[in-house]
Amino acid sequence: AGASGSATILSSKGKATVQLNPAGNNVLSGKGKFEAVADMKVIVSITLAGQKAEQARFTPLQKAAAPADKAVKP
Repeated sequence: AGASGSATILSSKGKATVQLNPAGNNVLSGKGKFEAVADMKVIVSITLAGQKAEQARFTPLQKAAAPADKAVKP
């Protein structure tokens, strides 16, 4: 209890902000309207009771680059 947050979704389709509210033990949940596209970035900000806000940034639909030692050779 006492946690809150938001997720800001940025993409070529626009910007949306979703409020995150407690939804059980150690869970924040929210709903919003946005289109999931390959270039989207999500910035999540959470505040726990008695602590300063923390942020994390995600690119959920981008594929990870192959490690240099596993790179495909022509």
